[in-house]
Amino acid sequence: MTAQVLVEAGKVLKVSGATADGVQKASLQPIQSEDGTVFGGEMFVANGDGAEIHLDNLLLNGMAIGENGQVGIGKAGAADNHIHVNNCIISGVAALAFHTMGTGTDFTLTDNIFTNFTSYPGGAFYGGVVWGGGSWMGTMDMLVVERNTFHGVIGEAIVAYEYVEPGSKVDHNTFANISMGAFYYYTANNLQITNNVFYNTRTWGQTRYDAGLNPVVDGDGNPVIATEMVAVDADMDGVPDSTDSDGDGMMDTATMEEVQVVDADGNPVQATNGWGVVWPGGVGQLESRAKTLGTSGVDGDGNPTGLYTMGDGQEVDMNNRNVHWGNNAVVWSQGLIDWINGHAGEDANGDGYGDTPCYSWTTTVANEDGTESEVTIEDHMLLLEHQAVVHSDTTLNNVAREVGVTASDNALLNDTEFRSLIHPLYLAHQLLRHDDFKDDQTTNGVGKDHRWVWQPVSSDDPAALHSLVEYPLHLDCRYSASSAAATWSTTGGPVGDPRWVPHEETVGVDQESVPGSFSLEQNYPNPFNPTTEIAFTLDNTSNISLTIFNAVGQKVKTLVNESRNAGTHTVKWDGRDASGMSVSTGLYFYTLSDGNKSFTKKMALMK
Repeated sequence: MTAQVLVEAGKVLKVSGATADGVQKASLQPIQSEDGTVFGGEMFVANGDGAEIHLDNLLLNGMAIGENGQVGIGKAGAADNHIHVNNCIISGVAALAFHTMGTGTDFTLTDNIFTNFTSYPGGAFYGGVVWGGGSWMGTMDMLVVERNTFHGVIGEAIVAYEYVEPGSKVDHNTFANISMGAFYYYTANNLQITNNVFYNTRTWGQTRYDAGLNPVVDGDGNPVIATEMVAVDADMDGVPDSTDSDGDGMMDTATMEEVQVVDADGNPVQATNGWGVVWPGGVGQLESRAKTLGTSGVDGDGNPTGLYTMGDGQEVDMNNRNVHWGNNAVVWSQGLIDWINGHAGEDANGDGYGDTPCYSWTTTVANEDGTESEVTIEDHMLLLEHQAVVHSDTTLNNVAREVGVTASDNALLNDTEFRSLIHPLYLAHQLLRHDDFKDDQTTNGVGKDHRWVWQPVSSDDPAALHSLVEYPLHLDCRYSASSAAATWSTTGGPVGDPRWVPHEETVGVDQESVPGSFSLEQNYPNPFNPTTEIAFTLDNTSNISLTIFNAVGQKVKTLVNESRNAGTHTVKWDGRDASGMSVSTGLYFYTLSDGNKSFTKKMALMK
């Protein structure tokens, strides 16, 4: 495609690929025009009232041929648009695949795979599959999302801010390796979220800076006290003073002045800053926050009613929300758990955040005399116990308030029994990009462009070539048939995208080994610096190899490549590569193989 396709008022655009077993789907992706540029925005735009876009059985790659640009897939820009996407593979999107800036948009997403979102240089939060539902974006009517896989999203997979029509649902989908969350945490009224798998959602890791808790200091390192604007009441009559600045005989609004913020004991409160993308104390995996995004009406006594009207005229009732979370399974892999624990460390002071900074960077601040100084910001990771939860207290309190938010039979499962077959390098690369952003709040390392994503194009060439999409996909989101998830749905069957039939294998990538048989143990200590021990067990004399790989799949060092007797063996690794050089901080993988079967596990070197 060299140009965007506009669908005018009342028109219906249908783009369909032929279906045949084993044959690659018909593909669409942008290509530079004669002037060497790639068009911006989206492939398809519903440009007039009533316009519809139907996409069926296609491979839609947002990455341009030549990797010199990226586009979204579809946008609703007018009233009463419908976007229907069925049985498609969508990959290589930098920000949003689909969104609405119109009113009353219907979205129907069924049987699709959305994978390998790249974000953009300096990006961390703006990205996802379908966004809208009010606030600063367009509004939605029906939102139907069934039997899809959402994988490798930087941002939130689904954002439905305020309201969708009754009957809207997100059912039997698999969400995996999603950085900020499967859903934005306001959750639109009338949305039913059931029978889904949430595997490694909110991989971003919640820190004090993310929660807006970074203490602000001046150039000399002294605390900066928080201030707020308050109405002046000089005569202390209980009514804010006013002025008539233009002399028209009408009083202006109350005179305001800036005052220091104090705590309950009257002590000045230090100012804080940061992103504010999570709230202090931790955000769970499935959240519905009780915040009115519009201006609430008031009753006769001046109390907020919780009712407000959106820009398209739709009334939202925050006391009758009709939001339900039911029969969903939440799982965090051991790799994500290890990454969080390695960044958090100990919490001796009991504030819920690790004592040792996990990131630090310098920034420039202005002093009172106008000069500028550099100060160091230190960031701390929230403990695992406050992150790897289904619902935080915020959502549980919302449920208890009986305002139409309900939750039932949502499970937090252990990865040992879930046994996901998703390759760990997808997550490992995503975590490396997180670290690249979080260490100074921008991407200037592995995340400087889109090539950070691990996207194998063949079994022997695991390079991130985003102008190509391997077909059939390398992605495998199956889980164990013996997991509770295999019978957790409302009908007693598997949860998640039905295409991923639970597997019967007992050995797979990053799965636990069986004691007393051919097995590989988790290294200890982990994280480590600079030495760790790796134990493995052989059930008979075997020629085995034990090899270290870095996060991009390159061999670092072979620790063992010889015949070993049956029994348990322990090998030390000193954090050096084959040439004797110390390797850098990061995630590493170690694989034990006897030529017929193998185990792979993750470890973290933290200097």
